Parts: sequence; structure tokens; C-alpha cells
Amino acid sequence: MALLSINNLSIHYRAGEGIVKAVQDVSLSLEPKQTLGLIGESGCGKSTIAMTLLRLLPSNAVVQAGAVMLENRDLLTMDAAELRQIRGARIAMVFQGAMNAFNPVRRLSSQIVEGIRLHRPEIDRTQALNKAAGLFDLVGIGAGRVHDYPHQLSGGMKQRAMIAMALSCDPELVIADEPVTALDVMIQAQIIELLKDLRRKMGLTLILITHDLSVVMEACDSVAVMYGGRLMETADIGRPFKHPYTQKLFQAFPNIEKSRDISWGIPGVPPDLIRPPQGCPFAPRCDAAFTQCRKKMPPMVALAPNHQVCCHLYLEDQL
Repeated sequence: MALLSINNLSIHYRAGEGIVKAVQDVSLSLEPKQTLGLIGESGCGKSTIAMTLLRLLPSNAVVQAGAVMLENRDLLTMDAAELRQIRGARIAMVFQGAMNAFNPVRRLSSQIVEGIRLHRPEIDRTQALNKAAGLFDLVGIGAGRVHDYPHQLSGGMKQRAMIAMALSCDPELVIADEPVTALDVMIQAQIIELLKDLRRKMGLTLILITHDLSVVMEACDSVAVMYGGRLMETADIGRPFKHPYTQKLFQAFPNIEKSRDISWGIPGVPPDLIRPPQGCPFAPRCDAAFTQCRKKMPPMVALAPNHQVCCHLYLEDQL
């Protein structure tokens, strides 16, 4: 049984210029102890999906359709009391931008202990503090830094502290939203190794949201590729990617084994999600697009077990 299932999820934002169709008809599933990489250009809907899982969307967001099932319970229909039992305890999040994620005037120990005692009232303050110190050791900061204020830690250490806070109530699922974006290359590698090590030690299920394709290939079991609010392709790592957008993403990434020609990326710009194009959202930038691509959104097509692609090129009636 899947730990998490996202079924036909559509999310819109009310904006001054109109309705932003941020996520359209997205379906995904995640098995226990699996790591899923969620990738795509900025504005494609990755973080919106992540915030939806914990019902942290801003007030101008509207869930138009769909369900988010944690085993057999729909997170979108839970009342506030039920949701408080899920947040932190069963699903935790490492937010984008650890620099601003902590309260700057409270010690890290106070912030972590508060969460532990809210979800585990049977644990006294001393036990909770010992657990926080142990987590700081586990993520490589050192138990002695647990009483520091956030400003006393470097960027990489703050990210580790954020991971420690996410793990403090022993969640089944951790969502890491761009956990290495603001860090230098060496620290990025350390954080990814840390996440992989924690996954092995703690049996975590992980959703890793990133722009960095090398992170996905290094740390994930499977990948889901989004573009223009739509899911373009899902596949296990190691399978050859088929969607023209996924292929172009990987072609745009530097390869040290090939010539050092400058890559100019993917020509064109992402679609306007207030006025999205008819048909496939990638069609205006796709070299392989034909007439049907600009008229009708293709359905998801299963190419192999655990490999689906949303593209007219793979529909038998289009060949």
C-alpha cells in the first residue's frame, strides 16, 4: 500500500491579473522508504504541491480538485485538530531557505523541544532536550550547539539543524524543498550524503524538491518531472527518459565527460499560467511538437512499469 497518493490534484491562485493555474491534474504515489525527486523549472508547481501536503498554502490558494491520501486518510478533508496530529509527527518539512526558517530570538533547543512535547506529551522537557541534542549529533552539528541561537550557525549548519528539527518527532515522510540551493558545492554534497545516510538509518520516505538534476540522480529512487503546472513524466532512476522536456533538461546540464561547449539551455520561456496555451504546455518550446500537441493535452501513457509519460509522441493513434 502506498504511503502517500496524490490523486488528480489541481490548485489555483487568485491574483490581481486573474486565476493562476499553478497545478493541473497531478497524480503521484509514494511507497514507504522511497525517495522521490520532484523537478522542473521555477514556477512549475513543485513547492505548491509540497505546501498542499501540509495544508500550508496561502489564503489566495484554492484546491480546485483532487485528494491527497496518507494511507487511507485524505489530508485535504481533515479538520484542524486532526491535521495538527499529522504535521511534524507523520509528515515533516525541511523548508526552502533555512536561513529564515527559525525564530531568530529563541534558542534552537527551545524551538525543537517545543515540537517534540506538543506531539509527545509523555516526554518531559529533559528527555526532549536529550533527544534534540542526540539529533544534533546525528546530523553532524554536535550536541553542544543545541543551545545556540540561529545566527550563531553557518548556512550549512542551519540546514542541518532544520533537518534535525524535521526528524524530531520521528515522521514517516519528510519533504525537503530545495534543501541545498543556497549552499556552496561542498556543503551541498555533505547535505545530500546526510539525507541519504538518514534515510538508511531511519527508514525515511523522502520527497526531494530540487532544480539540481545531479542531486536527483544521486539521491533518489524515482523522479517526477513537472512543467507549467502539469506532470510530464515519472520514472525510476536509471530508465531512459522519453519526454522531450525531460530530455532537454538533462541536455542542458553540464557533462564533464563531453566537450566544454556552452549550453544555452531550452529556448523560449515557461508558459503564462494565467493564460496557459491550449494543448501541451511545452509545445511552444518543443522541437518535436506537431499540430495535435497544440490542440489537445495528451493523457499519461504507461511505457513500462513505473514509467509514465505525458506526450502525444507515445500515443498509438498519433503514430
